[in-house]
Amino acid sequence: MNSVSNIDALVYNTINRAIAFLPRRDAFIYIMLYTYCKHKRYAIEDFSDYEEFASDDIVRGFLTELKRYDQDRHIFSHLDNTLCKSDFLNNYTAFVESLIQLYVSSSGIRGEWAMPKELALLCTSISKSMNIKDVYNPYAGLCSFEIYGNYENYHGEELDELILTIAKYRLDAHNCNTGDICLEDSRSHAWLGSKAIMSMPPFGMQINKDKYRWMSNFGYEVKNDSEFVIAEFLSMPGWNKGIVIVPHSFCFQQGCTQRIRKELTESHIVSAVIELPQQILNGTSIVCSVLVLDKDNKSDLSIIDASECFQQVEKWRRILDYERILNLYENKSSNVLSPSIEECRNKDYSFIYNKYKDTTIGIPEGFEVVPLKDILTLIPSNRNHQDKTGRIVSISDLSDKPFQNEIVIEKLSEGNVSNLTKLTERCLLISTIRSVKPTICNASIESPVYLKPNVQAWHVSRDGICLEYLREEILERTSNLAVGIAIPHITKRSFLSSVVGLSSYEEQRSLFSERKKAYQILMAKEQGLMDIIESIKAEYINEVRCRKHDMRPYLREISSAVRLLRKYIDKGETYRLLGVLDKQEVAIKALSNLVEILSEEDAFGTPEDFNIDEYFCRLCIQNTHSEYFDIEYTSDSASIQEAGIITDAIEERIIDSSLNHTVSRQEEIEIYPLYTSINHVDFERLVNNILENAIKHGFLSQRNIKGNKVEIRVSVVNANDHKMFQIDISNNGTPFPEGLTKERYGLLGEKAGLTGGDGKGGNIVNRIVKHFGGDYDIVTLNGNPTVRVYLPLKSN
Repeated sequence: MNSVSNIDALVYNTINRAIAFLPRRDAFIYIMLYTYCKHKRYAIEDFSDYEEFASDDIVRGFLTELKRYDQDRHIFSHLDNTLCKSDFLNNYTAFVESLIQLYVSSSGIRGEWAMPKELALLCTSISKSMNIKDVYNPYAGLCSFEIYGNYENYHGEELDELILTIAKYRLDAHNCNTGDICLEDSRSHAWLGSKAIMSMPPFGMQINKDKYRWMSNFGYEVKNDSEFVIAEFLSMPGWNKGIVIVPHSFCFQQGCTQRIRKELTESHIVSAVIELPQQILNGTSIVCSVLVLDKDNKSDLSIIDASECFQQVEKWRRILDYERILNLYENKSSNVLSPSIEECRNKDYSFIYNKYKDTTIGIPEGFEVVPLKDILTLIPSNRNHQDKTGRIVSISDLSDKPFQNEIVIEKLSEGNVSNLTKLTERCLLISTIRSVKPTICNASIESPVYLKPNVQAWHVSRDGICLEYLREEILERTSNLAVGIAIPHITKRSFLSSVVGLSSYEEQRSLFSERKKAYQILMAKEQGLMDIIESIKAEYINEVRCRKHDMRPYLREISSAVRLLRKYIDKGETYRLLGVLDKQEVAIKALSNLVEILSEEDAFGTPEDFNIDEYFCRLCIQNTHSEYFDIEYTSDSASIQEAGIITDAIEERIIDSSLNHTVSRQEEIEIYPLYTSINHVDFERLVNNILENAIKHGFLSQRNIKGNKVEIRVSVVNANDHKMFQIDISNNGTPFPEGLTKERYGLLGEKAGLTGGDGKGGNIVNRIVKHFGGDYDIVTLNGNPTVRVYLPLKSN
């Protein structure tokens, strides 16, 4: 077994077998403990003689984390049966890496402490070019810097005991010194034994300044770990070089963060900032940047845009192309800007690449370069109106597509417009979330519209401007203004500082027409694929017609057989019946095969008002799957009340099938009016497919396993500016196979994991929810695989 894929398969199989009788977390720890002891050639039967292993802190650390089951002998015997025929010890390091990666990906926790290999290689390669040999890492995590950096002297500190033990387990597998990492709270002291710092601090944790009063010596009121690490670096005279990975927000936020950026910039300490792509960390899409720090640096700051340096392996998973980033860093070629100190001062010492990017590129020669603040005026909010209903503009109504530049007012949805901004003039609308999406709105006094929050209206304050041309200019030159982590937003200042190219009105109209014509020709060429699609569709229709034609003789045969059967029965000629039945059997079999082909394309029922709360209450109480699992159903009272479905105060209600509710008890349960528009048969098919998948893939079709549970939770959320029911159906069985995405789950014929079937179940879920105006996703909640279904609310 030499290939990585074989090692991964062995790890996956071992985990799947272990979680059949152990909690998932304990299964991982037992496998780590077992493989470590085999690697060390410890003679283990069980750990009843705890003192024998007391000197090994890795064994001791794993045992401390385990809930003792008094069945170590049984567990190790099971692992022996799974692993004895493999040669994992000959591929021990690869096995450990694969096991840790699977633990990280299935744990459902954010992965700052589990740094991707490619990110570690990027940082360690940069450190070698800086001649860094002596490293301190205050947030060591799994010690990726030490493993891939091979430094002369390394000291790491970690606060979490389990992560510390796994890190030592990993270091041992790589023949590194396990004593290079220790259990410490790095916030409580300064380490003076190293000359360089390399770290990736936790992104979301806040610092209790009352607990760590000594930090006041830094001269900054630090609020989070990123600020702490860099402020500590600035204050420690012995630390000369550093590489710190920070969240994107560090590069633009005001307050303490801005003052730290100012010192780094004015003192030339920050030599480079590398903006990394999204989705390179486990469990989070947070964008991060690499700060390269050098107190001996004399050159100006370099800001590198590496946001496109990745390989897309799945929809939500990317692999960092660190070699391409190293080339940018070393050669300072394209996608690298070097703003002067004065430029940095004018931009609030921002470390954002697009802040310094020249947006005048592409403006025709002779055109006037004009900032938007000189030609646009924000239309004030007008919420002091008495209107009750009207046409509402949401962000989803705006367009970020070229030359799709106007809102069709007649197609806007109508609703309650109380407290919404009323608009009665022609103007330009933009979104303040994620992307600008400039769109022209031809509102008037006779045909007003009402703006949702995060939609702004701008009036052109200068004569001689073609609004259609201006819209395309803004669309092209404001594509990367949004900043932020959870919900990237666009500030008024950054929008107004963007520039466009203007000339005479006639030239604007002419240029707009030329660009639109060129774009339409390009789209027509690209949409040549439509001819192929139409051709396939025609072939499919012809195929169906042929199948129907094939059915006719068999239908006639069956009809004729029915007449003959009646005739022979009337005459008493029963000896002829067998021949007729034989022919009828052949016809029915042939017809069944043809029907099976046609039935691959399922039709849907007529939408009806359907109460999903009543359905899930009945499903939970009657639980026809009780031989495989219990069901727990919860309706989120807070979101239901907030959505206005129920106005009276209600408590969160939980129904558990294991409590043996009776029919009379069912009648006592208050049913909430959670109505959607869907055919009841299709909804049952939807849920049954998810539950059948749980039985087959989650619980591996094993019956009567105590503790198997399916949890169903219904809540109301905002999705694309519309209220939707969010239905989460989770099970505590086997996690989703690695690499399974929403798209793969919904593909017809896609077979995921070792238990993959015919690939129809997920596709049925996909088609049903899409047909009835909903959506779906697959997520991991509290470590459990979850199918999430969105369906629209039905007003009652």
